[in-house]
Amino acid sequence: IWAALGGLLLVLASVTILGTINPAFTGFSFKLGEIAKTGAPGGAGAPGAQATIPPSNITHEQAVGQLPNVNVTSSGGCTSQSQANCTSLSGVQPETITEINRLSTEAGCKKGTCNVTGVREVGHNGGTSHINGLAFDFTDDNEKVNTTIQGYAKYKSGTNSNGERQYISASGAVYTRESNHWHVAVQKKS
Repeated sequence: IWAALGGLLLVLASVTILGTINPAFTGFSFKLGEIAKTGAPGGAGAPGAQATIPPSNITHEQAVGQLPNVNVTSSGGCTSQSQANCTSLSGVQPETITEINRLSTEAGCKKGTCNVTGVREVGHNGGTSHINGLAFDFTDDNEKVNTTIQGYAKYKSGTNSNGERQYISASGAVYTRESNHWHVAVQKKS
């Protein structure tokens, strides 16, 4: 019995420490009849990426129509999910559209000043958040966007395994400062 209690104490201490370092490490959702681990959202180097979930039924054009304050751009000028140089919003989750709109509103974006450059197309490293439609990449060439995201400092979670700075917004989205853009992983709502 003492060994079992000692093991339980060790687990509780570990969860407390991990939750202090990065709350996303201990993100669990318990539902009656099932136990579903939500996992830590993330991009390159993020631990515990979410399990693959089915895409939404939204088309690229419908999603773009719901983003009044941003441009959706790609180096290839295309929207195909099967090409890495395209940007595709087909099948994006509603939570991702909500987070893009929240960020663009808080940063004061207008069409032509803020750009989404990656969502569900092939070629993203690490995790399944892009595949699931629960992540987007946002250019860092707008200082208001950078200031807005860095204003989430009170939610700061440190760095990921690649040493990239991360911020957690009030909505729970994890913003990772990658080499030339922001990678944003969004939590799927139950």
